[in-house]
Amino acid sequence: MLEVYYKTNYSHTAVEASAIYNVFLFGIGGVFLYLSIKEGKILKRQNNKKENHMNLKSCFTPITEYFSPRIIGEVNDQYIKVAKIKGQDLPWHNHENEDELFYIVEGQLLMEIENQPDHIMKTGDLFVVKKGINHRVSSAEECLIMLIETKTTEHTGKVKSPLTKSIDEQAY
Repeated sequence: MLEVYYKTNYSHTAVEASAIYNVFLFGIGGVFLYLSIKEGKILKRQNNKKENHMNLKSCFTPITEYFSPRIIGEVNDQYIKVAKIKGQDLPWHNHENEDELFYIVEGQLLMEIENQPDHIMKTGDLFVVKKGINHRVSSAEECLIMLIETKTTEHTGKVKSPLTKSIDEQAY
């Protein structure tokens, strides 16, 4: 068993780990350090600057690619992601085992669901695409969306395209 201590301005924090584990050190305001530990050796160290409080609209500022979601937070087994949408390049796809929540932060989004009438979502609208349902989204003008998805959700399901992003590529 390995015990890790990290001193902050406020307190000492201890975390126990054995064998190979990812260890998150907690302090005031949440996680502030991430360590990957194997047999007492630190393999990877990364500051985690994600906060519990953020301005949603400001999360879009660093995003430069359309259809390229970025993970801004986590709730239990769900990722909270933001993306900018413009154009109609995203392929038809589905997520076999996961629902996908869309929330329109700004703009308008065309939601296409196979064998159903298309509908335009507007700022403030929310829509849940149920698992296994074939869908795609597009927008004539830039649209800002928030997604909530299970951590196992693949960007474009089993469909691969030049736009498909792995979870690692979705890091904020």
